[in-house]
Amino acid sequence: MPFSAPCRRSGRGDSGTRWPSPAREIQIGRDHRLLVPLIRCLWSEGVARAGVGEYEAALRALEEGLGLAERIADERLVSRFLNTVAWLRIDCGDLDAGLDLGVRALEMSQRSRHATGLERVAFIQSNQGVAHLARGDLRAAADALDAAHHIVQHPPVSRWMTWRYAMHCFATMGELALARGDLDAAARLAEQSLAIAIPSRSKKYESRARRLTGEAATARKRWDEADAALRESLAIAQAIGEPRQTWKSLAALGRLHRERGQSDGAYRHYRAARDLVDQILSGLKEPGLHRGLETSPDIQEILAHGADR
Repeated sequence: MPFSAPCRRSGRGDSGTRWPSPAREIQIGRDHRLLVPLIRCLWSEGVARAGVGEYEAALRALEEGLGLAERIADERLVSRFLNTVAWLRIDCGDLDAGLDLGVRALEMSQRSRHATGLERVAFIQSNQGVAHLARGDLRAAADALDAAHHIVQHPPVSRWMTWRYAMHCFATMGELALARGDLDAAARLAEQSLAIAIPSRSKKYESRARRLTGEAATARKRWDEADAALRESLAIAQAIGEPRQTWKSLAALGRLHRERGQSDGAYRHYRAARDLVDQILSGLKEPGLHRGLETSPDIQEILAHGADR
């Protein structure tokens, strides 16, 4: 997803750094019709807004940027925006729309001769893997992730953003391994993602990989190991204000307590996750995002187990 942009992001980055809003830069771009800087600032704004749970504001910025990129017929920018909107919709459970946008982005990126072409393909395929995994289509997820992993193993000479898409690819492959019951592979892939996330200070991916470690340990009934990893995952997510990683870590802790027969602890974590999800849903009016998030299996689990007693 990432690309160089001459403006500041708003919200928080993966490292937890708070950025001011690039509203001034965006307004300058509009006033002076500086389309390419404006487009890049809108992309940065959209990614940052999504990272703090402002999904509707993120979508508005990204769709405005996409429209401008299409106006100047820049396929490199168009494909990046398509994939970023796809990523946003997939993360919010709007899987059909996300997959369709990803297919369009993939077609453009695969014919690109730009140095960032393979980077875009790797991100798109990893995002497609996330979507197929959410649907329970493990074969389609594996096919998409095999394509992304091939690029990780054989990166372009520029190695543009290889560390970033490799981290995403390993984490998603680990989640696929967990769904298949291959706990050794899940733990190994979590470690591969962590090996990149920690030195690069990519806190969102560190939270995600530590949660994967904890979920694999839960499946093995290694309770103390699972508890430590999941608590660390949660603490990181909360520190950077990343709601999706926060509610997923809370739900994983809820499942751990349920497995241990600790109903009060399970309810406490599910309830905290539900409070966060309810807050997000109450401000989310766009039909696809709201419906997708509310009806996704992960959120349904949280709503059910975190309901008022």
